[in-house]
Amino acid sequence: MVLLRLLGVAALIGLTACPAPGRAPVPKDAGANQPTPEVRVVGVYEGTYTPGVRHRAGFHPNGAVTVKVGDVKKPVVLVLTSYEPVVWKVEAPKGAVVRVIASGYHKQTVEGLDEKVPVALLSNEAGDKDYFYARRKEAGPNEGDHERAETKRKYDRLVERVRELTKQDIKEFRGEYAGSTFEIK
Repeated sequence: MVLLRLLGVAALIGLTACPAPGRAPVPKDAGANQPTPEVRVVGVYEGTYTPGVRHRAGFHPNGAVTVKVGDVKKPVVLVLTSYEPVVWKVEAPKGAVVRVIASGYHKQTVEGLDEKVPVALLSNEAGDKDYFYARRKEAGPNEGDHERAETKRKYDRLVERVRELTKQDIKEFRGEYAGSTFEIK
């Protein structure tokens, strides 16, 4: 288990000798003539549940969120975050998404991508100390000081971790409390 985690971290930071479990290695010359990808972030508290299913204390079912990537001008590094467990269903033209980082308090899952696209999964539930999640940049005007501080802390942590993991700034951030479908264009 520890070895698999280390391999996943190696793939996460860009080393190519050891792929993450279940993923193909990234060729050393991959992207040599391609534009620098843009970092796009989607954050939710929870996904959409089947009718009659809701999370509650001690019960955290998978929600679902669909991310539709359109005809983007530059390739995308997709960062997906949620507090609750989410199955992220990514729909994208071939080559549009070059890397995915999915992070949350609970475990995240990513579906729909070519096996060659590196996917890093981080969560508190899996024992990752560097997990992160945020669904908004700032608290609403009617929220108290504690909620404002927590919202800022979570978003600042997301920005910090994304910079560490991608060596880039965020191009776009989209967030909602309960997400169902997001479009990236």
